[in-house]
Amino acid sequence: MSRISGIAALGAIMALGAASSAQAAVVRAQLDMEYTQIKAPLSGRIDRRLVSVGNLVQADQTALTTGSATWVPERAPVFSPDGSQIAFVSTRSNLPQVWVMPAEGGQAVQLTHEAGGAVDPAWSADGTQLVFVSATGTPYLREVTIATGETVDFASDNVAIGQPSCNASMCLAVSGAYGGTGSVVSMSTSGGSMSPVSTGKKGSVTSPSFVQH
Repeated sequence: MSRISGIAALGAIMALGAASSAQAAVVRAQLDMEYTQIKAPLSGRIDRRLVSVGNLVQADQTALTTGSATWVPERAPVFSPDGSQIAFVSTRSNLPQVWVMPAEGGQAVQLTHEAGGAVDPAWSADGTQLVFVSATGTPYLREVTIATGETVDFASDNVAIGQPSCNASMCLAVSGAYGGTGSVVSMSTSGGSMSPVSTGKKGSVTSPSFVQH
């Protein structure tokens, strides 16, 4: 191989390496939930398990107007039981907090004002309240009333409680939600004491959700 062709081959290899590095950077950005935006249309009832990682834009999607700047990270959108509202987490007020807005888009209203932030909103069956995770201290569950903004403690433990999901009969959550050793627990729809739920699975369990029929 001549010196000139060798240099050309080396240049081609370096170019391929740069392209691969650039592609890897794009993939990392796509997987970074800090860059997630809420997109429309949103079809059917959704929860955190059904929001695609990175929430990539498809050809028939447009940004759902939430009233904040386009660069503000927003995530975890979930429909109210009647489909008229969406609760989601936004950092527009600095820390992540739970907000609610009309399902078709429009002005959002901040529901939580937790000193350490709030995540993982879950609707009550009648759509009047949201259970969420307060990140103030050891993560625990609180409940906010949509109409008044009144917030009360819902459930806590000596380990982190998170990932709530509720129906008309009970609420589920994960004890040890953020430590890799999670287990599902249940409680009444008014919160309080928790009972373990047998899942028949050894090891960490996360993201419980009621199946909608």
